[in-house]
Amino acid sequence: GGVINLITKKSQIARFDTELNSHYENNGFKTLTARAGYSKNKWICQITGNMQQFIPNIDTFQGRDQIWNPKVQKSARTFIRYTPSEDFDIRLSANILDEKVDNQGEKRRTVFKPYSFDDEYLTDRYDVNLHMDQWTKSKNLFQTTLGYNYFNRIKNSYRFDFDEEKKSLIDGMQDTASSSGFLTRFTFAHDNKKRSWNYLLGLENYFETAIGSRLRDSNSSVPGKAFTNDLGVFASGKIRIGKQLTLQSGARWTLNMRYGSAISPSTSLFWQPKLPLQFRLSWAYGFRSPSLKELFFNFIDVNHFVVGNSNLKPEYAVNLRGEITLKTLRSKNSELALTTTGFYNKIDNRIILSALGPVHYEYRNVENWETKGGSLRLSGNIVDWCRFQSEVITTGFYNSNAEISQHEYLWSTDWTNDLTISLFKNKLSWNIWHKRTGKTPFFYNKDGKTEQGLTESFHILNMGLSTHFVDKRIRINTGIKNIFNIRQLASNNNNGIHIEASNQQNLHWGRTFYINLILQWND
Repeated sequence: GGVINLITKKSQIARFDTELNSHYENNGFKTLTARAGYSKNKWICQITGNMQQFIPNIDTFQGRDQIWNPKVQKSARTFIRYTPSEDFDIRLSANILDEKVDNQGEKRRTVFKPYSFDDEYLTDRYDVNLHMDQWTKSKNLFQTTLGYNYFNRIKNSYRFDFDEEKKSLIDGMQDTASSSGFLTRFTFAHDNKKRSWNYLLGLENYFETAIGSRLRDSNSSVPGKAFTNDLGVFASGKIRIGKQLTLQSGARWTLNMRYGSAISPSTSLFWQPKLPLQFRLSWAYGFRSPSLKELFFNFIDVNHFVVGNSNLKPEYAVNLRGEITLKTLRSKNSELALTTTGFYNKIDNRIILSALGPVHYEYRNVENWETKGGSLRLSGNIVDWCRFQSEVITTGFYNSNAEISQHEYLWSTDWTNDLTISLFKNKLSWNIWHKRTGKTPFFYNKDGKTEQGLTESFHILNMGLSTHFVDKRIRINTGIKNIFNIRQLASNNNNGIHIEASNQQNLHWGRTFYINLILQWND
């Protein structure tokens, strides 16, 4: 539905702070971001604007029907912070986004009066957030969060006649959908570092409304309208046992207007017997009710067939996780750490978007979905000229649907590496990032039966250089993404999501070169 990806600083030292950030890639992606901030006494005011454009170059699509659709996006954000004292803080932020995506169809009847069916998606999004913190002399915290968000999307379908260079709206194929949500959260916490135990209490409510001609809620008295409400009450407590052990436990009670109530408890443990050695253990129970989109949204046109499912059940989940960290090498300027983790997840009635055909999808529940696995990570830094991290993660997937025989896990192994070398007193940095994604299992629906598929493994390699001038007021970054030029992956089914009839899954638009220029001025 469009994501506002603007970063706003919560603090600002300089009185005036401005930044201009431009980014260009040879695949047709461009972005320009400008930020200005003013700070005086107890006030901080900031405003950020962003323009993003993606027009695929000739080597990133085949014919008129493009794999990666052209997009133009504009967004802005404003942020105001007032801090009259160390005990009181209030922050107000607002965001706005406008986006246009073109989905051009193939040229039809090319010999005589050629034409095509084109789609145009217009998206508007707004949100406003108010956050307040109030500390008392007895170390009690009163926290309030109020939020409102609005989303609106218009889909226009046209017939474009090439000879006349004329486009006409297609009757019955237009669609407008909107949604809005109100969030209210109140929190009371006691956090005194001198005490061995502290606690937190809270109340949260989220009300959501969706409107659209393709919404089908049989329980709604107004056609094309649906709404839902989630009320939550939560509490947690934390206790320190000596200087080495910390225990934290909490629970959340959720009341959903469609699916009733559920309690989600959680517990975590942190133990540090010695400074270089740390143990973490956590357990949590989760609950998620289906969203309005998953329940009632129907998206049907000339090249889409996505159907909501009003019979969906809520998800119930259990998560277990353990972690051990050992800092094997510690000196004044260097450090080496080894971390190993293990995890187990079980989700009953997991909600998935199941592929029923080449363009036919429907939300469904998976009775029992499980994952388990572990990871091993080595990270460190050598003085100030070298930072590195290497991590291997192995995950097993299991689906309990009856059509899949035996209780066997399908395993996938990922390997991620990140290395940064800094030279000439950190004025020049070289970074290389690599990820190997193993063969990944997935499940899809075929003729009413659940089948399992497998995507092939692949490697992604990125490399970049960065430098700065004039006390870091001018920063330049350049490099190459997807050096191996990975575009598609082989897949062993014909009906998966984003998978073509040739069993090729579109993954990336290929190798790209980028350059990024950042100009900063402050006073």
